[in-house]
Amino acid sequence: MNAEAVRAHRDTILAWEIEQAEGPSGKSQRKKQANGSIRTALDSFAEMGGTHSNPMPSHEVLSGVFRNLETGRGATREQKAEFIAQWALPLTRSDQGQPAAQVDIKYALKDSCSDAEVNFAKAATQIAELAAGQKPRKHRIVSVYTDETDTPIALRKNAGSSTALLLAAASDTGTDIVLPAGTIVGIDHDASDLEELGSFSAHKTGNYGVRAYRAAGNLGVSPLRLSPWAYTNPLDRALFATSNYGFSQDRANLVTGLELADFQRAAGQILDLCASGQ
Repeated sequence: MNAEAVRAHRDTILAWEIEQAEGPSGKSQRKKQANGSIRTALDSFAEMGGTHSNPMPSHEVLSGVFRNLETGRGATREQKAEFIAQWALPLTRSDQGQPAAQVDIKYALKDSCSDAEVNFAKAATQIAELAAGQKPRKHRIVSVYTDETDTPIALRKNAGSSTALLLAAASDTGTDIVLPAGTIVGIDHDASDLEELGSFSAHKTGNYGVRAYRAAGNLGVSPLRLSPWAYTNPLDRALFATSNYGFSQDRANLVTGLELADFQRAAGQILDLCASGQ
């Protein structure tokens, strides 16, 4: 993936987002809110550029409304949910949105760091090494969270972090929000409705292994932002290698070299390792 192709793709997407902001505002309050939000993000983008976490103005709009979903300021939760479902999410053009799971959206636990993608990639590598009988020392505990049918819903990258990668598109209970697969979410690991299914470690200390948890009912998640793996097009994923500092070839190789299917496979490997009972 070369820099020129990614920059050209970014310019095309930016022109489309500007067109959305400059289009007819309409009579809907949500449409007016959408136009105002994207214009603000475009102004910020013009001044400072994007980031690895939110490379396009649309990503900044979405992560911002995720952060404010339950703050109680301005619009109600229902109005914010409508804005997310009808305007903010479609603006990002994520194509991983066919719902296959049900979740309960909670208040955001914290923001996701710009190195989340790197750490998710390391977590997937660690799982593959464990499955091959090796003894990796990267992340302390990588965890998978399933629904009541033991279908993997989210992959948490480290025992010391609350952030996880959504493995399946999921609809929120009670709203029209559908979180695309590849959304980075927060998970309250201490929630009382989580049952440990098993664990596995190749180390005597029990660290540097994997664990599996089953949610009783719908898994509670706090959406934070989209990851590159919310997109199937490698050029869209490579946008997350651009920022106001320029283009990172190493990061582009990382986010385009992995697909959502790699993390879904890793989740299946965790369940197999935990079933082995070691």
